Amino acid sequence: MTASAFVIVAIEGGGYVAGAVVAPDARYCSIYWLGQGGIERRFVPAGSWKALENECRTMQSGPVSSDSTLVRSLLGEKAASYFVQHLHTTPVTVESPAAVASQLDKLLRSLVPSRLSLRQERGED
Repeated sequence: MTASAFVIVAIEGGGYVAGAVVAPDARYCSIYWLGQGGIERRFVPAGSWKALENECRTMQSGPVSSDSTLVRSLLGEKAASYFVQHLHTTPVTVESPAAVASQLDKLLRSLVPSRLSLRQERGED
C-alpha cells in the first residue's frame, strides 16, 4: 500500500495550517489541523475513490489543482480558502489489517511539527 502526504496552506496569510494523508487502497483520507489536536476523517463517496487513486498515483510534488478530486475530498467547501501541496508518496507496511488506520494516523501526525502546533495554540505564530 502507498500513502500520499500533503500540506494545507491558508491562501490568506500563506501559513501552514494542516497536514493530510490519503491512502486509496485503505480508503483513508484524513487531515490533522494545527492547534486542534485531533485527526479529522474525511468522507469520500464510493464513486470518487478510483479518481482519487489515479490522481495520487500520477501526482508530482508541488501544488495540487484546486478542482481535483483530492482537494474536493480533503477540503470540500473550504477549498477556496486553502491550497494543497503534495509532499511525497511513500510505501506503508502494516502488520495486520487492524493496524492500517493507526499506522496511517502515525504518518499523518508526523507531518505536523509539534513545536509549530504548540506555538500556534499559544497564539505565538
